[in-house]
Amino acid sequence: YSYKKAGEHEKAMKMLNLALKTDSDSSTHLKNLDYAAWNYLYFYRDYDNTIKTVNKILELTQNDLSISCHGESCLLLKGQALYRLEKYEEAIGIFNSYQQNEIELGFDPQANFYVVFYKAICMSQLNQLDAAISRFLDLIKKHPSAEVSYQLAQLYYKKSDFESSKTQLLEAEKALAEGFTFKEPYFERFDKVFNYQIEDMKRKLDSSSNFEQ
Repeated sequence: YSYKKAGEHEKAMKMLNLALKTDSDSSTHLKNLDYAAWNYLYFYRDYDNTIKTVNKILELTQNDLSISCHGESCLLLKGQALYRLEKYEEAIGIFNSYQQNEIELGFDPQANFYVVFYKAICMSQLNQLDAAISRFLDLIKKHPSAEVSYQLAQLYYKKSDFESSKTQLLEAEKALAEGFTFKEPYFERFDKVFNYQIEDMKRKLDSSSNFEQ
């Protein structure tokens, strides 16, 4: 932890791997594994090891789909890793497993923002545009954010609905200015939106609108 907080991530991972090799207590080993999975994904962008580590956790917990990795669903980490590897259908399958498990436990399957968000992104990557739009529109009702509006702007642009795209882009700009955006103290989330991206898309929309005229 000291190395991690000092920004010495290589040394931190060496210590964590050493801990994993020498753990004698099963509960401590599991905690170290879930911290490793979280680090592999967000700090090292090591997607293959993220997946392998989550699979190991699921094996040790007898496939407990509710298991947490450093405060986040382990399945969310695995789904994001698959998404980054462009294995979109596999990622959607993982997100579906998480949501089905939530239903069986009596919880709202739409409650986890990031599961819904990344499931919709995977759908958009598979060109399931209408399904992705539907999920993002449902999500934004409960969780307005620059990232959701930006994704919608891109999807409407793909459908050549430039007016709706512009509307969502303005919503993204407003949400970003008001602080409705991904906020993490230690790492940058995938698909976080910045002002320069909004400005680039504004220019893209202007060009498309002028061409249509």
